[in-house]
Amino acid sequence: MATLEQLEGLVTGLGERLEKVEGAFTAQGEQLAKVEAENAELQERLAKVEAQPAPAKGVLKTVDKSDDILSLEKTDGPSQEDMIKNKDTAGLIKAAHGNPISLG
Repeated sequence: MATLEQLEGLVTGLGERLEKVEGAFTAQGEQLAKVEAENAELQERLAKVEAQPAPAKGVLKTVDKSDDILSLEKTDGPSQEDMIKNKDTAGLIKAAHGNPISLG
Protein backbone atom coordinates (compact mmCIF):
# COMPACT_ATOMS: atom_id res chain seq x y z
CA MET A 1 0.00 0.00 0.00
CA ALA A 2 0.97 3.51 -0.67
CA THR A 3 1.70 5.81 2.15
CA LEU A 4 -0.01 9.09 2.71
CA GLU A 5 3.10 10.99 1.59
CA GLN A 6 3.25 9.04 -1.67
CA LEU A 7 -0.41 9.78 -2.37
CA GLU A 8 0.13 13.47 -1.65
CA GLY A 9 3.04 13.49 -4.10
CA LEU A 10 0.87 11.87 -6.78
CA VAL A 11 -1.92 14.36 -6.21
CA THR A 12 0.52 17.25 -6.40
CA GLY A 13 1.99 15.90 -9.66
CA LEU A 14 -1.47 15.44 -11.13
CA GLY A 15 -2.40 18.97 -10.04
CA GLU A 16 0.62 20.39 -11.85
CA ARG A 17 -0.23 18.45 -15.00
CA LEU A 18 -3.80 19.65 -14.77
CA GLU A 19 -2.62 23.27 -14.54
CA LYS A 20 -0.49 22.79 -17.69
CA VAL A 21 -3.45 21.30 -19.56
CA GLU A 22 -5.71 24.15 -18.42
CA GLY A 23 -3.10 26.67 -19.62
CA ALA A 24 -2.94 24.97 -23.02
CA PHE A 25 -6.75 24.97 -23.28
CA THR A 26 -6.85 28.65 -22.38
CA ALA A 27 -4.27 29.48 -25.08
CA GLN A 28 -6.20 27.41 -27.63
CA GLY A 29 -9.42 29.16 -26.62
CA GLU A 30 -7.83 32.58 -27.18
CA GLN A 31 -6.58 31.52 -30.62
CA LEU A 32 -10.01 30.14 -31.47
CA ALA A 33 -11.62 33.45 -30.48
CA LYS A 34 -9.22 35.31 -32.80
CA VAL A 35 -9.99 32.94 -35.68
CA GLU A 36 -13.73 33.30 -35.10
CA ALA A 37 -13.41 37.11 -35.18
CA GLU A 38 -11.41 36.97 -38.43
CA ASN A 39 -13.93 34.56 -39.91
CA ALA A 40 -16.82 36.86 -39.04
CA GLU A 41 -15.00 39.82 -40.63
CA LEU A 42 -14.25 37.85 -43.79
CA GLN A 43 -17.86 36.68 -44.05
CA GLU A 44 -19.02 40.30 -43.76
CA ARG A 45 -16.58 41.43 -46.49
CA LEU A 46 -17.66 38.55 -48.72
CA ALA A 47 -21.31 39.50 -48.29
CA LYS A 48 -20.49 43.07 -49.37
CA VAL A 49 -18.62 41.85 -52.46
CA GLU A 50 -21.42 39.47 -53.42
CA ALA A 51 -23.97 42.28 -53.05
CA GLN A 52 -22.19 44.39 -55.68
CA PRO A 53 -23.56 44.23 -59.23
CA ALA A 54 -21.83 41.83 -61.56
CA PRO A 55 -19.69 43.28 -64.36
CA ALA A 56 -21.34 43.65 -67.74
CA LYS A 57 -21.27 40.60 -69.92
CA GLY A 58 -20.43 41.37 -73.49
CA VAL A 59 -18.35 43.88 -75.33
CA LEU A 60 -18.97 47.52 -74.62
CA LYS A 61 -18.01 50.15 -77.16
CA THR A 62 -18.09 53.87 -76.72
CA VAL A 63 -19.42 55.89 -79.61
CA ASP A 64 -18.32 59.45 -80.29
CA LYS A 65 -20.77 62.09 -81.43
CA SER A 66 -18.85 62.27 -84.72
CA ASP A 67 -19.87 58.65 -85.40
CA ASP A 68 -23.51 59.79 -85.70
CA ILE A 69 -22.81 61.39 -89.06
CA LEU A 70 -22.38 58.98 -91.95
CA SER A 71 -19.06 59.15 -93.65
CA LEU A 72 -19.18 60.84 -97.04
CA GLU A 73 -16.26 58.84 -98.33
CA LYS A 74 -17.03 56.17 -100.85
CA THR A 75 -16.22 52.86 -99.21
CA ASP A 76 -17.10 50.50 -102.01
CA GLY A 77 -15.48 50.96 -105.36
CA PRO A 78 -12.05 51.97 -106.58
CA SER A 79 -9.73 54.18 -104.56
CA GLN A 80 -8.66 57.62 -105.78
CA GLU A 81 -5.26 56.22 -106.76
CA ASP A 82 -6.93 53.58 -108.94
CA MET A 83 -9.17 56.21 -110.57
CA ILE A 84 -6.12 58.36 -111.36
CA LYS A 85 -4.27 55.40 -112.89
CA ASN A 86 -7.32 54.47 -114.98
CA LYS A 87 -8.00 58.12 -115.86
CA ASP A 88 -11.55 57.87 -114.46
CA THR A 89 -12.37 61.58 -114.45
CA ALA A 90 -16.06 61.10 -113.76
CA GLY A 91 -15.25 58.99 -110.67
CA LEU A 92 -12.78 61.60 -109.44
CA ILE A 93 -15.38 64.36 -109.88
CA LYS A 94 -17.99 62.32 -107.95
CA ALA A 95 -15.46 61.69 -105.20
CA ALA A 96 -14.63 65.40 -105.02
CA HIS A 97 -18.32 66.30 -104.78
CA GLY A 98 -18.83 63.69 -102.07
CA ASN A 99 -15.97 65.06 -99.96
CA PRO A 100 -15.81 68.82 -100.53
CA ILE A 101 -12.86 70.90 -99.30
CA SER A 102 -13.71 74.02 -97.36
CA LEU A 103 -11.57 77.03 -98.31
CA GLY A 104 -12.99 79.41 -95.74
